[in-house]
Amino acid sequence: MVIPRLRIRNRDGSLAGSLRAARLVFAAVLLLSLMSSVASACPFCQAFRSPIANDLRNAKVAVLADFASLVPSTPGDKSSEEGVASHQADLRIQRVIKGRDELPKTQSTIRLSSDTKFDTSKTYLCVGFGTKTIAWATPIPLHRNSVGYLEKLGKLPETGPARLEFFLKHLDDADPTIADDAYNEFALASYDDLLGLQDKIDRKWMLALLQRPRTDEMRLRLFCTLLGVAGNPDDAPSILALMTRLEQQSHVALDAAVACYLTLLGEEGLSEVRSRYLANVQAAPRNVYSAIVAVSFQGDQLQKIERPKLAESLELVLDRHEYADLVILKLAQWEHWSAAKRIAQLFKEADPKATFVRQPAVRFLRACPKPEAAALLRELEAIDPQAVAQSQSFQPIPPPDDSEEENDDVKPAAKPTPTKAPAPKKEEKAEQMSLEPVNRARLLAPFVHRQHDAAIAK
Repeated sequence: MVIPRLRIRNRDGSLAGSLRAARLVFAAVLLLSLMSSVASACPFCQAFRSPIANDLRNAKVAVLADFASLVPSTPGDKSSEEGVASHQADLRIQRVIKGRDELPKTQSTIRLSSDTKFDTSKTYLCVGFGTKTIAWATPIPLHRNSVGYLEKLGKLPETGPARLEFFLKHLDDADPTIADDAYNEFALASYDDLLGLQDKIDRKWMLALLQRPRTDEMRLRLFCTLLGVAGNPDDAPSILALMTRLEQQSHVALDAAVACYLTLLGEEGLSEVRSRYLANVQAAPRNVYSAIVAVSFQGDQLQKIERPKLAESLELVLDRHEYADLVILKLAQWEHWSAAKRIAQLFKEADPKATFVRQPAVRFLRACPKPEAAALLRELEAIDPQAVAQSQSFQPIPPPDDSEEENDDVKPAAKPTPTKAPAPKKEEKAEQMSLEPVNRARLLAPFVHRQHDAAIAK
C-alpha cells in the first residue's frame, strides 16, 4: 500500500488551508488503511516512479545509449536551443540489454524526448514498450559507473529482506537516479520485509541522513520509518529535535517523525505526544493531524503500545469538532466502545448542519454492541431523525483485522440488519448492529468523498 502524496490546491492554484488539506490527507490515509490488510514499508511514502527493475521486466526493448546530437529545433521553439523541456535528441545505442531481435540490425541510434537537459557525461537507459510498435519512455540518465547496478537487478530475489538489503546501501547513492530507484523499492516493499532488515540498518547512518538539511520530505519519512525499525530509546532525543524543527516548518514529514518517536519510546513517547499535540489546544492543526495519523499507524500496524491507551489518547481531541469525525471512525474500528456516551454528547452539541460529526457518531453507536448504545441512538433520533436515518444507509463499521478475542461482557452480535432498514421506533428495542466484516473501501468511500467535496467547495 502506498499512501498518496496529496497537495490540495485552491481554484487559483494556491495551496489550500492546512486544516482542510490535512483533514483530506487523513481521510485518505484512513480509507487506504481499511482497504488493505498488508502493511506498507513506509506508510507515509510515495514512490517517485516505477522501479527500474519493473521497467526492465515489463519492457519489450531496453538499451543503454549515449547522447549523440540535438535534433534541430522547430521555428519558434526557443526552449529546444538549450536542450530542455520539449527538446529531442539522437542517442547512440551502446548496449542492448533486452530485446535485441526487436530492433533492426542496422539501427544504431534512437530519437527520444527528455524533460531535462541532455548531459554528454551520462549514459541513458532507454526502455520501449508495446507489441507491434515500440513506444519509448523518457530516457533515464545514469552515471557511467552505475551500469553495474543495472546488471545486478535481475539477479535479486523478487521480494524479501535480501532484496531490500541490496537497495539499502544505495539510498544515498551519488547517482541521484540510483538513489531514487532504491527509495522506490523501499516505498513499495512490505513492512515485514523491512523488519527483516533490522540487523542490517545502521541507526547512526539513519540519524545522520535525518539531520542532513538537503534530505527531502519523502526520504525523511522513509528514514524515520527505518530508524523506527533499527533504532533504540537513545535515538529519541534526536527525533524529538527533528519533530520540533518540522513543527516550525509545518512539514509534511512530521507524521512519520512522530510515529518513529512512538516506536522508539512506547508509552513514554505517547505521553509526550499527548501533551505536545493531542491535549494541546494551541497546537497547529496540521501538527495535530500528523499526531493523529502517527497514533493511528501505531495502533493499526505496529501495536507496540496497547490499543486502549492509544484510543484514550485520540479521545483527547474529541472535544474539538474539527478533528472529531476522523477520530470517531478510528475508535470504532478499534472497538473502543467506552467512548459511546462521549460521542453521543458530541452529536448533541454539534451544529445540525455538521453531518461530518453527526453521521460518524451514529455509525459508531450502530456498531457498538453495548446495551446502552441502543438507548443513546434513540436519544439522538429524537434530536435529529434525518441524520440517524441517513447514517443507516451505510454498512456497519468492521472490527480490526486482528480482532480474534471475544469480549465476555458483550453479547454476540445479532443477525445483520438490511442496509436500508428504517430506524427503530422509540417504543421498540433497537436491534444490535452486526460487526460482520465488510468491504472496507465501500464502507468509508462516501465519508471520504464528502470530505473531499467539502474541502474543494471551500
